[in-house]
Amino acid sequence: MKGRSHLAAPALAVAALLALPAVAAAQEFPTRSVYDEPLFPDVDPTYHMRIAYLDPPNPFLANEHGQCIVFKNVIERQTQGDVFVECFPSGALGSETEMIEQAEIGAIQGFIVAEGAVPSFFPEVQVLAIPYIFRDHAHAYHVLDGDFGDEMKQAILEASGFRVLGYAENGGFRNFTSNQPLTSIDDIAGQSFRTMDHPGHMAIVEALGGSATPISWPEVYTSLETGVIDGQENPVPVINFGNLYEVQDYLILDGHVYSIDFFFMPDDYFQSLPEAYQELVLLAGRQSVEVSRGINRILEWEALARWEAEGEFVEITVPSPELKEEFAELTQPPFLEWYHSEVDPEGEWSQKLMDAVSEAEAYFSGDRGF
Repeated sequence: MKGRSHLAAPALAVAALLALPAVAAAQEFPTRSVYDEPLFPDVDPTYHMRIAYLDPPNPFLANEHGQCIVFKNVIERQTQGDVFVECFPSGALGSETEMIEQAEIGAIQGFIVAEGAVPSFFPEVQVLAIPYIFRDHAHAYHVLDGDFGDEMKQAILEASGFRVLGYAENGGFRNFTSNQPLTSIDDIAGQSFRTMDHPGHMAIVEALGGSATPISWPEVYTSLETGVIDGQENPVPVINFGNLYEVQDYLILDGHVYSIDFFFMPDDYFQSLPEAYQELVLLAGRQSVEVSRGINRILEWEALARWEAEGEFVEITVPSPELKEEFAELTQPPFLEWYHSEVDPEGEWSQKLMDAVSEAEAYFSGDRGF
């Protein structure tokens, strides 16, 4: 213990569900939840969906497994076993890159990956890492679940052949931790921070005067423990899942980037399904995203409360709105300079996001143009 810290859609699919075939009508309704067996074991399924992801099979540690379980339950129960959804947690089918490759050849029918894996087939997605663009979770949900999110889904589909079933969460908002104090911008300057291999995230660290070092997730704990790097940046649930509080003393809840999980299905497989099943897949995808977000909110606040009670961090800082505005002013221009020079020279997607953010701000302020 390190000393006490201080805290400074359902109607869409109704017609489709009515059209589902009455498969195994006499089958006993399942009352237990499994992830690697069919809920209706006496039914010979017509379709088999294999869903891959990296999280372990424990929704009390991370969100992706709970998301897959909900997707599985909605699909299998509504089709009465005509579709079997098999969840593959813990990277059982390989890394995120390998999941993408397997989906491309039809070996798997769905996969959940963090936003860092998406630029390999749709680099424009990195616009979502504009620092401090979202003020809170509801703000991010409104943008991603609205017209902007739909337009990006269509663009990804056209570029890659992957259909986005929903924007889930890779833990939520990312925050800095370190073994040195983190209470101001000056504290970040001169420190080294691990990031994902994400040029946008690296640009944010460097704009604040720190040095960014991409390190793979399995090596982060040891790198912090041995002092290879001073700190890292991740959402609270990920910091907790990785036990990084054991090797870090300071946390600032600056929320510089809203970190997203993408739930994908190859479109050729999606199009091979009956129309009623396509509608059901879209419905189940949306429901699974809501679960992912809810799990992360629970994990986030449980971890913060426990860290505070048990003194896991020497100090936890909640920056003032004025300090966050300083962070934004320092980081947004260099990020956009990089994004426009390397990814989107016309600024198409950054403008679309800015417009969507402004619309969301008007919505939440009550200025809805009525």
